[in-house]
Amino acid sequence: VPDDAATLQQLLNPAFDPATTVLLADSVAPAPGAPASQTSEGSVDIKGYQPKRVQLETRAESQTVLLLNDRYHPDWRVFVDGAPAPLLRCNYAMRGVALPAGTHTVEFRFEPRATWLYVSAGATLAALALCVMFVFSSNPRRKTGAHEKSETPSSGD
Repeated sequence: VPDDAATLQQLLNPAFDPATTVLLADSVAPAPGAPASQTSEGSVDIKGYQPKRVQLETRAESQTVLLLNDRYHPDWRVFVDGAPAPLLRCNYAMRGVALPAGTHTVEFRFEPRATWLYVSAGATLAALALCVMFVFSSNPRRKTGAHEKSETPSSGD
């Protein structure tokens, strides 16, 4: 599909069949010798489903796109038989992966980039530095020089 607006239009079309069609935001090259439009049935078994990790076992007779109807986010990573694979944005807001024919183990993992960690650590260190500066700069004034003695006149002269 050329753009998001066209994807949304197709999704709203009553003729669109989500059981047999997946709309991709990115192009996927077909396997050598595979027809450009081939529909075949396959199967998927869910082996594990946690908030940040989804494990699936798939079987397909031909190259296919596995659509996982979970929200797409670029920090999701996908692995096919243990090897990294390109994450696809499907049906405007879902995620998927292109699979060759055969049986495969597919794992989706949410692995956010660590940039938020660096920002948080930097902010914490800056706050700590400001606290240390405040503690040392708010010490009571120190007297400098010799202590002055008050002299009282002596009465016995």
